[in-house]
Amino acid sequence: MARRREGNGGSPEICSRRREEAEGSVRRVIRLLTSAATGWVVAWLCGCAAWGAEGTHALSGETMGTTWSVKFRGGEVSPQRRDGHRDGVQAELDRLEAQMSDYRADSVVSRFNRGRGTNWFAVPGETARVVREALEISRRTDGAFDITVAPLVALWGFGPRRKTGVVPPDAAIAAARARVGWRHLEVRETTAGVDETGAMGAALRKGIPDLEIDLGGIAKGFAADAVSELLWRRGVTNHLVGIGGDLRARGAGPAGEGWRVGIERPAVAPAVVERVVSLRDQAVSTSGNYRNFFTVGGKRYGHIIDPRTGWPVSAGVLSVSVVAKSGTWADALATGLLVLGEAAAVRVAEREGVGMVLVRGDGATREWLRE
Repeated sequence: MARRREGNGGSPEICSRRREEAEGSVRRVIRLLTSAATGWVVAWLCGCAAWGAEGTHALSGETMGTTWSVKFRGGEVSPQRRDGHRDGVQAELDRLEAQMSDYRADSVVSRFNRGRGTNWFAVPGETARVVREALEISRRTDGAFDITVAPLVALWGFGPRRKTGVVPPDAAIAAARARVGWRHLEVRETTAGVDETGAMGAALRKGIPDLEIDLGGIAKGFAADAVSELLWRRGVTNHLVGIGGDLRARGAGPAGEGWRVGIERPAVAPAVVERVVSLRDQAVSTSGNYRNFFTVGGKRYGHIIDPRTGWPVSAGVLSVSVVAKSGTWADALATGLLVLGEAAAVRVAEREGVGMVLVRGDGATREWLRE
C-alpha cells in the first residue's frame, strides 16, 4: 500500500558526487547512507577506497558523459577479482555507450538519426529493447515521455550542439513538432518477422524520414540494470550500481536493511537529506528542471521539453524522484511524470505501482512511497 506524505521542505534530489553531464542535464548527487554505531553516516558513492576488509568497497569509472560507481560487500569479492569486475563493468558500459550515445557521431543512434530512409535499420538487441521499453512508457504516459523529442531539444539549444539563450519562433517550434511523435517509430526485436527486403533481426524503422531519437532519458537507467545483471551473473549478488544519477540495487545492502539512499533537497547548501529510502532489488532516479535552463525576459526555460507542446515544462513541478523495479523504468518515468504535472503524475504513479517523491514549484513536497 502506498503511503503519502506532504511537507513544505525544499525540493529533493537523489544525491551523488558527479561531474556535470556534458549535455547539461540536472546534477543529481547520490549518497549512500549506511548504519553505524553513532547513527547515520553519509558516504559518497564514488571513489575506490575500501572501508575495512569486510566493509563496503567501491569501484568507479566514466561513461556516457558522467561517472559510474558500484558498491558491494567486501567479503563477497576477493581483492584479486575486483580489478576484473571493474574492467568487466567498464567494458559493458563502453559497449552500451557505443550504441546509445547521441554525442558520438559513430554510435548506432547517431547513424540511425542521420539516415533519412524509412526501411528497417539494423540495431543491436539492447538498443531494440531500450526502444521497446521507451515506446511502452510513452504509451503509459500519454506521450509525456517520448524519445523522438530530439528535434525539439536541439531547437531549444539543449542538444549535443548546445546553444541556449534564444526562444525559438512559433513557426520553428511547429516545424520541429512535426518531426516528433513516438507513434512514428517502430521496433523489431526478434527474427520471427521478415521485412520487405527479406532482412531479419533487431531493427528500428522510421514512419517519417527525418525522425530522430534521444535515449538520454532512459539509457543510463538501462545501463544500471545491465551492470547489475552482469554483477549478478558473476556472483556479486549484493550491490548498488550508480550511473550518473540513476541507482540500481540488488540484495539486502551492507547491513541487511537494504541499500539506504538519501533524497536530498537540491540547491540547498550545505546539503540536507529530505528523505531516506531503502532499496532491495529496486531502482531510483530523479528528474529536475531547475539547474539546466536559460532566462529570457525574466522567464526561465528549462531543458526538459514537453514533446506534446514543443515548449519546456512549466514550473508547476520542480522535480520528481521515482522508485521502481528497474532502472530503465525509474529513469524514464521520472521524466515522464515531471512532464505530466502533479495531478496526472499521481494517477500514473499509483496505476503503475511505483514510489514517487514530487516537489512542487513552491517547494512543497509530496510522497507516494510503497511499503
